[in-house]
Amino acid sequence: MVPVPAARVEQAVILIGGGSTRMGRDKASIPREGLPQALYLAHLLRPFSARAPLWLGRPSPELAQHQARLAPDIRWLADPTPERQGPAAGLAALYAGSDAADFLVLAVDLFWLTEPAIAWLLALRSGRRAVRPLLPGRPFGEPLCAWYRRDALTAMVARFDAGERAVSRALDPATGCDVPVPAALVPCFRNGNEPEALRDGGFSLM
Repeated sequence: MVPVPAARVEQAVILIGGGSTRMGRDKASIPREGLPQALYLAHLLRPFSARAPLWLGRPSPELAQHQARLAPDIRWLADPTPERQGPAAGLAALYAGSDAADFLVLAVDLFWLTEPAIAWLLALRSGRRAVRPLLPGRPFGEPLCAWYRRDALTAMVARFDAGERAVSRALDPATGCDVPVPAALVPCFRNGNEPEALRDGGFSLM
């Protein structure tokens, strides 16, 4: 068991929206150790978050039923501005809908994320406004597996409002927020976007 960080984040957030086009089914509802993925991640994040985890996006009826029965303290926040699409809209909705001082933001398709990986990321917060894990061969850190201080989101939302829709470019990498991931943890930060990736990673998609 990984020790809980001395200073937890105020709000852990899971992005459950998106069309899941390549997966062909709702990624948030894919079973992982007996729970839908969105609930599994929420359970994983609880020790690291002062507040109950928050879902960004509207859950499917099936997922909402599981949430009401198994984790009624989880609330979800839908994007109030439908014309704003993609993760940028989600982060803008988060900024407007939560008063938390800092956030741990995770995409729901992080099927291999572990407690040690989360602890590593949060241990890097000192002196930074954001921490994004930088994977080998990537030009920038992962914006949807990241820690953000509220003032970092302030700057990002200003860029969104000015027309920037690529969340990867909304935070200047020159701020030093992108941190290379140790080799042993690289698999933990993979995204599962297609059925083949999950099958290769040991998931059953029955």
